[in-house]
Amino acid sequence: MPLRYWGMLDFALEKNIALSKALLKGAALGHPEHYLALVDLAEVLHRRFRREEDGKDLDEITTLRHATAEFTPPGHQERFVTITNLADCLVRRFWNKGIMGDLIEAIPLRRAALELAPSGHQEHRVSLDRLMQCLERRLSNGDSMEV
Repeated sequence: MPLRYWGMLDFALEKNIALSKALLKGAALGHPEHYLALVDLAEVLHRRFRREEDGKDLDEITTLRHATAEFTPPGHQERFVTITNLADCLVRRFWNKGIMGDLIEAIPLRRAALELAPSGHQEHRVSLDRLMQCLERRLSNGDSMEV
């Protein structure tokens, strides 16, 4: 792929990030548009993170994912997705930075996601596997299992 093409992708991605940040600033707190702006900004930052693996992006994505989780209390139709995305972010940050607190925070989120995906649910097996991986990693680090 020509270098100039990658430059165009970089420009478009940076423009999307700037637009998403502007939309978030303009969205009233508590309004559904605010939630959508949080999700959108987290997604475009995640695209850049996948390419550049900048820890600052991951920190910002994690902050945004925490905020989206606040907009989706138990019973909300998007709860499974938001807590799964937050747990994914925390686990990724644990792997990148080695902060055990991130893994510890992810475990109850993984459990909650599993409860929202009972046996027979299309995401049950994946949710169970992700919880098991977190618990195994925590045990392998010699941490107690008290949560």
